[in-house]
Amino acid sequence: MIDVVVLFFLFGLAAGLARSELKLPGALYESLSLILLLTIGLKGGEGLAQQALGPLVPQLGAVILLGIAQTLIAFAILRGMGRLGRADAAATAAHYGSVSVATFAVGINWLMTRSIAFEPQMAIFLAVMEVPAIMVGIVLARGVGRQTDWRLLAHETFLGKGVTLLLGGMAIGWAAGPEGLAPIKGLFFDLFKGVLALFLLEMGLIVSRQAGELRRRGVSIVAFGLLMPLLSALLGLGCGMVLGLSVGGLTLLATLAPSGAASQPGPVARCRAGRDFSVQHHGRHPALPLVGRATRGSHPMTLSTEKRTLLTVITEAVIEQTLLRDLDRLGVRGYTVSDARGRGSRGVRDAAWEEAANIRIEVICPRAQAEEVLGHLQVRYYADYAMVAFLQDIDILRPEKF
Repeated sequence: MIDVVVLFFLFGLAAGLARSELKLPGALYESLSLILLLTIGLKGGEGLAQQALGPLVPQLGAVILLGIAQTLIAFAILRGMGRLGRADAAATAAHYGSVSVATFAVGINWLMTRSIAFEPQMAIFLAVMEVPAIMVGIVLARGVGRQTDWRLLAHETFLGKGVTLLLGGMAIGWAAGPEGLAPIKGLFFDLFKGVLALFLLEMGLIVSRQAGELRRRGVSIVAFGLLMPLLSALLGLGCGMVLGLSVGGLTLLATLAPSGAASQPGPVARCRAGRDFSVQHHGRHPALPLVGRATRGSHPMTLSTEKRTLLTVITEAVIEQTLLRDLDRLGVRGYTVSDARGRGSRGVRDAAWEEAANIRIEVICPRAQAEEVLGHLQVRYYADYAMVAFLQDIDILRPEKF
């Protein structure tokens, strides 16, 4: 039988594809991710308190080499395909070499449901594997030079929110031990599956909003996105066998190794990028090279841009509040409203005269969502109000905001 948390994901996916009004508040999503990270850290720390730490050193070295190998292999494949430039391939490869807490949490839940034991240091592997992928990705894209901001790089890599929560949770779990953690187990351990279910519900909604992106990607890039995680899983399985991990440990490492694909926001796996969180951040790590096409002066500067659609609506100010309520109901995450004036088929429109004023509303969102909103406007408003609406494909920075 399918695990209940997977059913929550499928429910969110179906609701999104059916264009339901269902959505989770952003603050709730952030709270769910915080609880998941802390719970995984506490669980790992509790296990570490009951074993020696010395044997962990060679194991950590092995998983670091695993992260480096995955990144180098992904980079070589992407460059060999000839579809991506050096910077694009490096940034994409770095994400495929990194890890996703959401995928790891699902793996833990699957094992716990079946009472399959696993090594407590797996939570440390989760935190450690992100670092080499990011470092190697930067070196592959930019090289090492005087312009490299190592201080910023180290801060973002080792003190990002995800790593801080994981390591902090492990430190608390190790210091407190099983008895010390007993008073808070009700919040963190007992509710873990419920929190994960709600998180996956949101993930299903996110995937549904990005499904249209698959049609715009080349076959070879999509094939890479499907096959590279399988190769990474085999590498993780081999590494786990060398380390002598238990069946549960092997399962988790084979799941963890390819999990970075779930948080990859670039041209391959954007259908799952959305707000699925890696250990470090939502989407692209801020220290990763920005990918794209801009130069400035004599110094090359790469820009990480992604495709979105700009929906522009020019209409009568009298329907502003009704229109904005419709945008909220349709799941639009943000918009800009400004006064508009000019001349058209209905004569001169002056924003200073309220009864005849026009407004301009701009929305940046995925293409499928923009087309949904445009269709709603045509049905609801075009017959009775002066309205002009049009779509433009644009390149944006910080895609997680839109």
